[in-house]
Amino acid sequence: MNDTDTGPPRAQRFAHIYEQTYAALLRFVERRVHPSHAENVVKSVTTILQDGSRHSVSLRSSPAGRARSRAHLPRAAP
Repeated sequence: MNDTDTGPPRAQRFAHIYEQTYAALLRFVERRVHPSHAENVVKSVTTILQDGSRHSVSLRSSPAGRARSRAHLPRAAP
């Protein structure tokens, strides 16, 4: 935040956005992972966002993410 920011504190803005988008984000994640894992995924993502982490998070860095990425690549022509 800079000196010219006159809006609500970052934590308050984040809480508002979180409340407005949680249900939709949970539905989105439930379509992509097993429903029993969806809440943990959403919690992990929102924690990273709330902390303002500068660390890059990529599904492709995990074995499952790499396999999923390869599954979406078009097959080479014979």
